[in-house]
Amino acid sequence: MTTPIGAANAAARLQSMPVEELLARVLWGEARGEGATGMRAVAAVVMTRVAHPRWWGRNLRSVLLQRGQFSCLLSGDPNLPKLLGVDMADPAYRLALSIARQAIAGTLADETDGADHYLVTAFQDRTKWARGRVPTAVIGRHSFFRLEGPPPKPKGKAVAIVGATGAATVGGAATLADLSQQLGDVAMIGAQLRGLLALLPGGPLGLAIAAVLVIFAGVLAYRLWAACRESA
Repeated sequence: MTTPIGAANAAARLQSMPVEELLARVLWGEARGEGATGMRAVAAVVMTRVAHPRWWGRNLRSVLLQRGQFSCLLSGDPNLPKLLGVDMADPAYRLALSIARQAIAGTLADETDGADHYLVTAFQDRTKWARGRVPTAVIGRHSFFRLEGPPPKPKGKAVAIVGATGAATVGGAATLADLSQQLGDVAMIGAQLRGLLALLPGGPLGLAIAAVLVIFAGVLAYRLWAACRESA
């Protein structure tokens, strides 16, 4: 049975504990039932907020303790006394502590695509700020959203590319038409470059102009390649 704990006592404990421990307890309280993936996702949201200070706080502790942001820390939530009482004997808490350390060290991958909010998916239609929005990720029973930044980019249909062995592999989000267009643009740049080089005068001046044109063409080709990768 969990021992009741007063709101003032709980607040004092949360304020005084090491921030690494505070993050671990919040991860445990919010997503212990979701396993490592779910806790990593919550940690990613926390660290996104830390990296982009706004109304939700300006450092890790203030982000975690911002009023009303993490339900497990609400004074009437049954998870609050549980997360204050959990210790290293609990495997899920040990996992949460490991994830918290990775998040603080900056080695945790963001599987939410930059989300700064999340909620239980079943509550989306009844929650004003989430209603009608497209989540950046759905992980376990949580949906993740980016509200303060740009909306997630729409992704194209994946294509199956058959290799020389005949085995089909799943391509990226770019369609075959997109890739064909990019390759055509690069080929056009190459053809135009060859035409310009043929018109250049000889000597040092011609070599200098040729070098500038080659660099310029390389930059254009790189930008096209980068745009193709970004759309994937």
